[in-house]
Amino acid sequence: MAAMTACAIALAINQIFNLGFFVGYVMLDSRYMYLITGIMLSMVFITFPANKNSPHHVTWYDIVIMVVIGIIFSYFAYFAERIVLEAWEYAAPDIGIYLAMVTWVIVLEAGRRAGGWPSFCHRLGILFIPYLR
Repeated sequence: MAAMTACAIALAINQIFNLGFFVGYVMLDSRYMYLITGIMLSMVFITFPANKNSPHHVTWYDIVIMVVIGIIFSYFAYFAERIVLEAWEYAAPDIGIYLAMVTWVIVLEAGRRAGGWPSFCHRLGILFIPYLR
């Protein structure tokens, strides 16, 4: 947890002060956001247990979820420039759509763990807003 926090702080300092760590230049804003979101989202699964009866250590399924988060957000960070240039918000390739769906399910679970069932229902309701015409 401390290593993830230190990594998030280092990314934020790099971005805010335009220091150019890691690659010699300040990374694209979307790349930074993918990396920081992946780190912070993983921290939810370390901090909050799945339920009241969960053990007090990080369980195997939390580790699997954190690995999936790492893979997804690493993919998005790697292709961040392509995502912006090709406007994936309008026409993403199939792999981008599937990874976004998996991310949405993980965000729903993170919201349930951190905020409880009301938070889960609120985020689930957001999913259906485009269909309320």
